[in-house]
Amino acid sequence: MVKGFGKIGLPVGKNGRKRVKLGKRIALSVINDILDEKGRVLPCVCGALSEESRKENAERMRFAEKGVTGIMGKQAFYDRIRTVFGVDEPKKIAAYCKENWNEDVEHVMRTAKDVCSNTFLFDFRWDMERTYEPIHFENEIDWSLIPFGDREFLWQFNRHRFQLCLSQAYQMTGDETYAENSVRLMRDWIRRAEPGDNINLGPWRTLETGIRAENWLRTLALLEDSPAVDDAFIEEVEACVKKHAKRLYDNFQPHKYISNWGVLESSGLLLF
Repeated sequence: MVKGFGKIGLPVGKNGRKRVKLGKRIALSVINDILDEKGRVLPCVCGALSEESRKENAERMRFAEKGVTGIMGKQAFYDRIRTVFGVDEPKKIAAYCKENWNEDVEHVMRTAKDVCSNTFLFDFRWDMERTYEPIHFENEIDWSLIPFGDREFLWQFNRHRFQLCLSQAYQMTGDETYAENSVRLMRDWIRRAEPGDNINLGPWRTLETGIRAENWLRTLALLEDSPAVDDAFIEEVEACVKKHAKRLYDNFQPHKYISNWGVLESSGLLLF
């Protein structure tokens, strides 16, 4: 059983594996930086947070709790995410991909076209839960759908990996249809996705919350030039990202500092 840091013990592997030793100074630095003034764990992935970062984290949580929107606006939002998720010369990169990885490009384009018509199939090599039968929505999308009793579909669906395909298709073609559908689907999720009877088993499960946040930021970085991404939409996204942050913040546990699940939950929001 793996334990966390400080008062709850240093990391310990299964079957009595040797305890990992941390220097006292490093351990104290980690403990001081992962706890806020009330002793609550801050949702960073690892390492020490600076005093400035801790203050900024606390400010974001206050905004999230109050439901404040429109704090940054589109320009400031992109100034923030561009340094992490932005791509230099995307048109040249798109041309290079089409020349050298034609099969992968075709896969992305096929997925993006299906998604524009509300058809979803998760068949990329690295999809965590692959599916083999496409699911199509004629009218409204049910973000809590569990087809054939397979809850894994619900979770894969709500990670929004398909959003990346829409933004990549937009860069490879310049077709606004892909950007418009990305905005449509993201906005629909923001306005209609419900936690369900058990929030820990639905679209707002913490693992999906963290992965989805990163996929949104990576997607939006490729849609910056699209007129579909306007200030009003970014305002909705920013407010929802803060809800993502609060969800992860309120449910963070010390063991997640040294777990894959914890990294996946927090990485996108840490970069934001």
